[in-house]
Amino acid sequence: MVFDVNTDYFERNGGYEFAKKFYEEAYRIAVKEVGEEYILSAVLHADERNKALSEQYGRDVYHYHLHVVYVPVVMKDVLWSKRTKDKSLIGTVKERIPQVSHSKKWPIRVPTEREGKVVTVNSYSLLQDRYFEQMRAAGFEGFERGEVGSTREHLSVTEYKVQQEEQRLAELTAAAAEQQKALDALETRAEKKEKQIEKLDAKISVREKVKATIAEIDAMGHSIPLVPGTHFTVDDTAKLKKWAKKSLTMQEQLNQSKKRQDELDKQLWRCRP
Repeated sequence: MVFDVNTDYFERNGGYEFAKKFYEEAYRIAVKEVGEEYILSAVLHADERNKALSEQYGRDVYHYHLHVVYVPVVMKDVLWSKRTKDKSLIGTVKERIPQVSHSKKWPIRVPTEREGKVVTVNSYSLLQDRYFEQMRAAGFEGFERGEVGSTREHLSVTEYKVQQEEQRLAELTAAAAEQQKALDALETRAEKKEKQIEKLDAKISVREKVKATIAEIDAMGHSIPLVPGTHFTVDDTAKLKKWAKKSLTMQEQLNQSKKRQDELDKQLWRCRP
């Protein structure tokens, strides 16, 4: 059961604090209609933003309405059946028991008197009458009852569920797109890291080769005899090893410089108009 009034009515009379007093009285109507023992919850909602009034007032204006969740309980007359021994009791009321029945609580059409005539009226229309009359009697004025006999229809349960599922699907699709963007960004970062690791592996490989060659140079002169007729002193051999090692190190530095130069050339080419 939803109790509702035009949004601007509350804005003109004090906003949220006024809405609380208004719907406290509306709750008393719910208690009278369905019984407080059958009410599961009663919550004042303000979760719908009124776009037109927000623009008019220059601030966020929300629509206040009261949601009452209840069990539709009616009293059912249990009659004496033909199987009773006292035949005089047949068809009379044996006992009255509570029964959950929405259709009996709110029949589609009920006979009532209007303007001196008995007419068949929707039970919810009569509930709107009682709502309007009690709120006016409680001193709340400045609002009108909803249109009597309106043919405006709400969405069916199926249509409403379809609408909600379509909205939920749109939200999930948007969330999936955001997750895909994040995943793409992670994959791009992973590819960059992989390339950096490959470059690092290449550098390490070159350095290990240089170390291995330097180790071979260090071993020279110890097991290989000198060529006859040459005059290499121990100092000359040491100098030769020194220059050989330096040559390898410089070659590595030259290779790295060449790679950096190639990268700079590519960047320069991309920057050209």
